[in-house]
Amino acid sequence: MDLKYYLDSRNISRKEFAEMVGVDASTISNYIHFRRKPTLEIGRMIEKVTKGKVTIDDLLVHWETKKRHG
Repeated sequence: MDLKYYLDSRNISRKEFAEMVGVDASTISNYIHFRRKPTLEIGRMIEKVTKGKVTIDDLLVHWETKKRHG
Protein backbone atom coordinates (compact mmCIF):
# COMPACT_ATOMS: atom_id res chain seq x y z
CA MET A 1 0.00 0.00 0.00
CA ASP A 2 1.14 3.52 -0.74
CA LEU A 3 2.26 5.39 2.40
CA LYS A 4 0.34 8.56 1.55
CA TYR A 5 -2.84 6.55 0.99
CA TYR A 6 -2.30 4.74 4.30
CA LEU A 7 -1.95 8.00 6.23
CA ASP A 8 -4.84 9.72 4.45
CA SER A 9 -7.20 6.77 4.83
CA ARG A 10 -6.54 6.61 8.56
CA ASN A 11 -6.49 10.37 9.09
CA ILE A 12 -2.95 10.24 10.53
CA SER A 13 -0.82 13.34 10.12
CA ARG A 14 2.73 13.08 8.90
CA LYS A 15 3.88 14.49 12.21
CA GLU A 16 1.99 11.85 14.21
CA PHE A 17 3.30 9.07 11.99
CA ALA A 18 6.84 10.41 12.14
CA GLU A 19 6.71 10.27 15.93
CA MET A 20 5.53 6.65 15.79
CA VAL A 21 8.38 5.73 13.44
CA GLY A 22 11.02 7.83 15.20
CA VAL A 23 11.89 10.29 12.44
CA ASP A 24 11.12 13.91 11.56
CA ALA A 25 7.88 14.78 9.77
CA SER A 26 10.00 16.14 6.91
CA THR A 27 11.49 12.67 6.45
CA ILE A 28 8.01 11.16 6.04
CA SER A 29 7.15 13.93 3.60
CA ASN A 30 10.30 13.15 1.62
CA TYR A 31 9.28 9.49 1.39
CA ILE A 32 5.76 10.41 0.25
CA HIS A 33 7.06 12.81 -2.41
CA PHE A 34 9.83 10.42 -3.52
CA ARG A 35 12.63 12.84 -2.67
CA ARG A 36 14.30 10.33 -0.39
CA LYS A 37 14.50 6.55 -0.34
CA PRO A 38 13.84 4.97 3.05
CA THR A 39 16.61 2.96 4.67
CA LEU A 40 16.01 -0.68 5.44
CA GLU A 41 15.80 0.12 9.16
CA ILE A 42 13.15 2.82 8.65
CA GLY A 43 11.31 0.62 6.14
CA ARG A 44 11.09 -2.12 8.75
CA MET A 45 9.82 0.36 11.33
CA ILE A 46 7.15 1.66 8.93
CA GLU A 47 6.08 -1.91 8.22
CA LYS A 48 5.88 -2.61 11.96
CA VAL A 49 3.97 0.58 12.80
CA THR A 50 1.47 -0.02 9.97
CA LYS A 51 1.11 -3.67 11.02
CA GLY A 52 2.19 -4.78 7.57
CA LYS A 53 -0.20 -2.57 5.62
CA VAL A 54 2.76 -0.65 4.15
CA THR A 55 5.59 -3.08 3.53
CA ILE A 56 9.24 -2.47 2.76
CA ASP A 57 8.53 -3.76 -0.75
CA ASP A 58 5.69 -1.24 -1.12
CA LEU A 59 7.98 1.60 -0.16
CA LEU A 60 10.78 0.56 -2.48
CA VAL A 61 8.59 -0.39 -5.44
CA HIS A 62 6.74 2.94 -5.30
CA TRP A 63 10.03 4.80 -5.00
CA GLU A 64 11.68 2.95 -7.90
CA THR A 65 8.59 3.30 -10.13
CA LYS A 66 8.35 7.04 -9.49
CA LYS A 67 12.07 7.57 -10.13
CA ARG A 68 11.86 5.72 -13.48
CA HIS A 69 8.80 7.61 -14.67
CA GLY A 70 9.81 10.96 -13.26
